[in-house]
Formats: sequence, structure tokens, C-alpha cells
Amino acid sequence: NRVLKQLFIVKGYDSKNEKVEAQQLPEQEMLAHMSSFIIAGHETTSSGMSNLFYILAQHPEVQKKLRAEVRQAREDNHGELDYDTLMGLPYLDAVVRETMRVYPPAPMLDRV
Repeated sequence: NRVLKQLFIVKGYDSKNEKVEAQQLPEQEMLAHMSSFIIAGHETTSSGMSNLFYILAQHPEVQKKLRAEVRQAREDNHGELDYDTLMGLPYLDAVVRETMRVYPPAPMLDRV
């Protein structure tokens, strides 16, 4: 619950672009928004992964090169793939970024 509250802390700036004190959403309002965040996060993640797998299926040479990079990183890291190792894989980063460019999970956002 503390983590969720921290997500909703709003830090703003006044008209002189000076930092003002952080404000926190009331718990009722925070809970009201939770389902939107969970559904939106699930939908964008699943569509992004589906599109990534689709692109890899369409381009076996990309899949082969990506698999080689991941396997090499795993071997270099004694059979483990931690967060820092994955973030340091340039071809993986390029493939994910290109997938997100071609098939953005949220292609249009409306303002209300």
C-alpha cells in the first residue's frame, strides 16, 4: 500500500518554475484509479509482447541473432540473466525499440 501511495505523489512547480511541496492524492481517489492502471498496464504489455513475437516469427534472421546474443550473455553471466545483464544487450534493446516504433501498444491517447 505504501508503494502505491508513492506512485501517486504529485510534485509540481509554481508559475516561477520553483518547486512546490509534494501533494498526495486522497486514498479514495487513488483506489478509484487502480483498476485503470492495472488494466492499461496489462493490455499494453500483452500487446507489446505479442507484436514482438510476431516480428520475430516474421524475421527468423533477427530471431537467430537475438537468441545468440541472449545465450552469450547467459554464458558470460554463469547461467544467470539478471536485470543489468538484460539492460546491457544492445540488439535486444534495438529489437524491442523497433517493435514499439512499428507497433506502439498505445498508438493514440486522447485528452479529456
